[in-house]
Amino acid sequence: MALILFSGFISADALNKTETSTIGVLAHRGVEKSKQMWEPTARYLETQLVGHRFKLKHLTLLEMEQAVKNQELDFVLTNAGNYVNLEAANGITRMATLKNLRQGAPYTVFGAVILVRADRNDLQNLSDLKGKSFAAVSKKAFGGFQMAWRELKLAGIDPFNDFSRLEFIGFPQDDIVQKVYDRQVDAGTVRTDTLERMIKNGKFNATDFRVLNQRHTPGFPFAHSTTLYPEWPFSRASHTDNDFATRVAIALLSLDPNHPAAKAAMNAGWTVPSNYQSVHDIFKYLKIGPYAKNGRVTLKQIFNQYFYELIIALIVALFAAYHFIRVERKVFLRTRELNDAHKEQKKYLDFFDKHVISSSTDLYGTITEASNAFCKISKYARHELIGRPHNIIRHPVMPKSLYEDMWNNLKAGNSWTGEVKNKAKDGSTYWVDAHIEPKFNEQGEMVGYTAIRKDITDKKRVEELSETDTLTRLFNRLMLEKKLKELFHNSHRFLHPLSVIMLDADHFKEVNDTFGHDVGDLVLIEIAQIIKEGTRISDFAGRWGGEEFLIVCTETDNEGALTLANCLREKVEKWRFEKVGHKTCSFGVATLKKQETIQELLRRADQALYVAKDRGRNCVVAAVE
Repeated sequence: MALILFSGFISADALNKTETSTIGVLAHRGVEKSKQMWEPTARYLETQLVGHRFKLKHLTLLEMEQAVKNQELDFVLTNAGNYVNLEAANGITRMATLKNLRQGAPYTVFGAVILVRADRNDLQNLSDLKGKSFAAVSKKAFGGFQMAWRELKLAGIDPFNDFSRLEFIGFPQDDIVQKVYDRQVDAGTVRTDTLERMIKNGKFNATDFRVLNQRHTPGFPFAHSTTLYPEWPFSRASHTDNDFATRVAIALLSLDPNHPAAKAAMNAGWTVPSNYQSVHDIFKYLKIGPYAKNGRVTLKQIFNQYFYELIIALIVALFAAYHFIRVERKVFLRTRELNDAHKEQKKYLDFFDKHVISSSTDLYGTITEASNAFCKISKYARHELIGRPHNIIRHPVMPKSLYEDMWNNLKAGNSWTGEVKNKAKDGSTYWVDAHIEPKFNEQGEMVGYTAIRKDITDKKRVEELSETDTLTRLFNRLMLEKKLKELFHNSHRFLHPLSVIMLDADHFKEVNDTFGHDVGDLVLIEIAQIIKEGTRISDFAGRWGGEEFLIVCTETDNEGALTLANCLREKVEKWRFEKVGHKTCSFGVATLKKQETIQELLRRADQALYVAKDRGRNCVVAAVE
């Protein structure tokens, strides 16, 4: 709730006037069905962003492309394939990925089904479709044709030349299944869960159809003939205000799966944006969308799709041109044309120096070049960076393993790409998506490294909000469970000790009853601060629920965990809480045993905590081995 309130109160000006934003929605099952599904989401956003109205436009694929091009939309909700096209052509940016609710479970991926009638014994494999008729949504439909197109091409079938008839019938996709059943076409393709939904609704029997090229993906229960791709993204247009878009993203990530808006859209809410590289890969393979052979390629498309390659290539070209001009300047100064060219090149250099976060180092990591953009984000002057080791901006929370992997790749002459958290001169932090390439001289000898970075701080802040308890600023329970699962597997694999400490504020109900919940919240915040200051960087602490906290201690045996718990108990006991005075906590400690599950480990820690309560509170109890 605090997260929702935060997103609704960022701008005081927004509360004093009503503004309207337009969301374009791909109506893949018809306009009326689209309205039923997504209008409640628009109303939900209006409750979270007070003073703002959201209007939906339900569009076809062609209408969507035209509306984005004409800047008629502020946000876009469409399938992954259409998103990649719009990203390349118009610069839209994904903010969240749909958690589709199917058969009671959430899914963030989907695929396509290629189906025939079950009684067509002559159609057993994709290769059998040559010379047959085929139905799909449209040439530009991602789940309704392009996924199947890739599989057909891999099987040696060109759908535009090898079918007796290729029929594009548009939405809804249910009509394609009906045409196959009625023998109007030999085969067809629809997105996953379409067939299961129609069978569940009594339209067909499960024995009426056969799926060609059927695949089996663990954790995905629906019949599918293709690779699985990310679900629909919610994106913002290039002209949409960044701060407002962040508030919309926070509201979507906060949508409860049981909210009427989620139920109407048959989803389980939204998650942080997925990686859509697999969609780019299929478009490259099919040579469609931004990768079409004869398509019109714009500078914006090149910049969006080949960011790192383009920047590195341009910087290398510009440095080479600049070097040539400097060496040969006396020879060509007499010509007006070369002088004009020099000025133009300098404009490009100034542009990249100002906007591209770049730097170069020697083989030992000493900085030799730094762009103005690098200086701006790191808050160091250029003369403070040149000659200094690159780890001057390293943030202490980043694992050593990340840098070991980076140096191993670079020393082997390979490039390295990764997300890195850095520390600026004033102590503030920022995140970058870094790409580093080795530099070679004319003799082919490695002489240093060049790094290009993209600022992803805003993206990471959105991710952090989805992982953090809004009151205590510790990890929330969802993030604790995720971290505990990772560390649990590492502990069993590498035989490293792992312990958990469960603690609970004693007589906390009396605080709320006597002083009120606001004072109770302050007590929880102060306990969280004691935990932060008393634990190591390698420990993971979070709010487990109510007044209960959990600390996951890596590389820590039972004795070490007991020592840490007693230290924290003493600090809490000595602390004077504002308005309340002195308070205490009870602690339960458990260390992972061989063949033990996570649930068993937590249950033992919880039982030890209850024993501590029974013993009079303000004590530490180790779980029974």
